[in-house]
Amino acid sequence: MVLVVGTLVVARQLWPMVSRDTEVELELGPSHAQVVELQITYLLEGEELHGVNFRFSNGAPASVRHRVSLPPGELELHCVLRTRSGASHLITRHLSTPADGLVRIFLADAERA
Repeated sequence: MVLVVGTLVVARQLWPMVSRDTEVELELGPSHAQVVELQITYLLEGEELHGVNFRFSNGAPASVRHRVSLPPGELELHCVLRTRSGASHLITRHLSTPADGLVRIFLADAERA
């Protein structure tokens, strides 16, 4: 009985720290068709957790959606957009997890739009 109660107490304390699936949609903005590559890096306190790379030979769609398993916390996203001309743009955004439902992140900004 003591073992069961102890296990439940430990599990309850650790549950909030467990990684959970998060569905992320990245909105690329009006010049999306010029994007041929999108690299996303998820960081927590400066440490890389996950990374994903998308390539689009005919140009990117207006938005890119994917699912990633992330721990709770304030995460930083480093998004690198490479265009047909070969130029690369680093865009940094923030994400709080856990998040319920779809998380939309807008990568277009006034300077690039």
